[in-house]
Amino acid sequence: MTDDQLPAAARPGPEGSTQSEPPAPDEAAAPPPTPALVATGLGLMGGAGWVFREVSLTVPAGALAAVVGPAGSGRSSLLLTLAGRMAPTEGLLSVLGHDLAADAAAVRGLTSVARAGGVIGPEPALTVHESIDERCLIDDVPAAEGHTRFDQACAAMQFTPDPTEPVEGVTGERAALLAVALAFVRTSAVIVLDDLDRDIAVAGRGALAQALRRVADLGPALVVAATDSSAVPGADVVVDLALPAGRTPWSFDPASGNGSAR
Repeated sequence: MTDDQLPAAARPGPEGSTQSEPPAPDEAAAPPPTPALVATGLGLMGGAGWVFREVSLTVPAGALAAVVGPAGSGRSSLLLTLAGRMAPTEGLLSVLGHDLAADAAAVRGLTSVARAGGVIGPEPALTVHESIDERCLIDDVPAAEGHTRFDQACAAMQFTPDPTEPVEGVTGERAALLAVALAFVRTSAVIVLDDLDRDIAVAGRGALAQALRRVADLGPALVVAATDSSAVPGADVVVDLALPAGRTPWSFDPASGNGSAR
């Protein structure tokens, strides 16, 4: 067989070397996927000083991220900022490539808040079924689609709430699962959940984290806040928030921007 009869990729090159053809376009390496969320140097100034500052993180789609810190470290406010519900004083934030400063509406449309302090969460007076309907109205999701997505999230978490049960009766880890399932009603790139370890025994934390991991496997990135990293074993991303030097634990009201010492 002559050189002309050899496949192009195997023809000898100069000095007997073998020439390699460049890969076909469909064989070229695919670009890396756009992260669900990227934050760089985020900071928020409140009426009593910095609520949080210099927070940076990258969360891929389908990842479980944890924001960990004591009361007063700005956990709730950081979650609301990551969801586009609060405007940072400094830093950059993007969700699926949409920049918060340039298109805040797009960021809000791509994120869902399951629970955040006392500002956002399921209405205690409603039943579980009514809560799904309410979430569909708030998020402009057709009722049938919203109920289907709620059931999908519940199935992934192995959670079977009673549709007639009042939300105020859903406590502990069940309350966290309900909040996440309701947030899943709308298709979102990022879901945030505050106070993950609220009223949850240490023994139940591992199972709860595994349930949240299964929801993340459905597509969205989950960003949860807790006082201790042990509440989120195996988290893909962990952000540690600390109280600024000289500050005692305090409570911050995201609605008013005011803080008070505890």
